[in-house]
Amino acid sequence: MNQLLRAQPDLVACPIELLVRSEFGSGFDTYVRSHAVVRIVPGVYVHEHDWRKLSVWDRYLAKVYAVQRRRPDAIFVEESAAALQGLPFLGRPQYVHVLAHKSGAARITGIVRAHFSIDEVAPVETAGILMTSAVDTVVDIARRNHPAFGLAALDQAMRLQNITRGELVANNEARASARGAANALWALERATGIPESVLESLSLAEFEWLGFEIPELQVPFDLGALGDARTDCYWRSRGIIGEADGDSKYRLQAGGIDTAIISEKRREDALRRQVNGFVRWGWADCRDPKQLESILLSVGVPRVATRNSTRLRTLATLLRG
Repeated sequence: MNQLLRAQPDLVACPIELLVRSEFGSGFDTYVRSHAVVRIVPGVYVHEHDWRKLSVWDRYLAKVYAVQRRRPDAIFVEESAAALQGLPFLGRPQYVHVLAHKSGAARITGIVRAHFSIDEVAPVETAGILMTSAVDTVVDIARRNHPAFGLAALDQAMRLQNITRGELVANNEARASARGAANALWALERATGIPESVLESLSLAEFEWLGFEIPELQVPFDLGALGDARTDCYWRSRGIIGEADGDSKYRLQAGGIDTAIISEKRREDALRRQVNGFVRWGWADCRDPKQLESILLSVGVPRVATRNSTRLRTLATLLRG
């Protein structure tokens, strides 16, 4: 696999306190019986009250850490390595992914899925935790998942860790195993690192498979007193701006959601005065490609190719799962 080892980012911290039997001492069983706890892997528990407050993604990350506490020599791969490194990705992983230590030992045990690789893996270690490098991780995801999932992973690795497309392509081509190499090519040919969220990458994939013209990304507009604004998508041929609305756009702004919505409304009004059309879509629209298609047609986004119904159908099934 990748022989260019770059410095790894700080790990994303475990989002919850883990109660590990092997580390707790003789009073572990008594503690578990007398407290409201949830077992997330054999021998590892968390307090139920704290667990209920976690998002799906944080619960997955906690499970990765729980497996690591039970198996300190585990080498994490694919989505598990991505979660540790803070690389956003599409999908809701069912398993914690690790590298099998023995040839032919690929198997599923509980929530742990072990993968066998014929390529030599050069793991990186951060804070005592072993995982594949960011380059290996996202190429693995692109090889083994739907092309839209691969595009999202590659885009975010390029954006957040300054990885080049050349590095990713070289990694894919240098592997001894050809399994999944062709599957990764679609995403490798389109990844730019420009999209600022997995929703934006997903949207671009769906635009192509719906047959629409691919827009320019992150185009700046001068809004006068409001300053400059970068738009997610701009179809210059028709003067149409498009915005992919993930919830974090509002949650993460200072001043709270109400302030963020007011600020975004002013920004949108200023943008509308400069273009012929303005359109928004969100996660629900991308889960239903027909709905996204209707939204784009309603504002006149040009269609330049035929629909790829197979890609759209398989993607919709995954997104709704």
